[in-house]
Amino acid sequence: MNRGRAACTENDLEVLQARWPVPGQVHDAHYLRQQEGSATYLVAWDGAEPVGSGMVQWRGCVMDNARASYPDGIEVNHLQVRPALRGRGAGTSLLLAAERMVRERGHDLIAVSVAAENADAARLYQRLGYQPTGVI
Repeated sequence: MNRGRAACTENDLEVLQARWPVPGQVHDAHYLRQQEGSATYLVAWDGAEPVGSGMVQWRGCVMDNARASYPDGIEVNHLQVRPALRGRGAGTSLLLAAERMVRERGHDLIAVSVAAENADAARLYQRLGYQPTGVI
């Protein structure tokens, strides 16, 4: 990835909407959360092409049961890589960038959420040292 990964900017949002359209105005919703200060919307790029994205949830785990189990955890979720561009390290890059951000803000507990049917993401997380907790 030539440009790497960084927090989404307003200019990035326009590119995302044009080159990676997704239903439900997801890019807008993630960017709004970032503007409110509750999250950082990370975007991975290969040159001018958006490759993947993910959210760092600064208010902690999103779901009540996860928040109760890990009240000090910062959740990384909505990590996704465009299907045609997978296998190039974008997911790893995004997660490592999120981990750096979390540590820089003085936190040391990071939680990731993964859908049960997303075996590829689960393998990535385990390869990077994350362990299943059983919290659903």
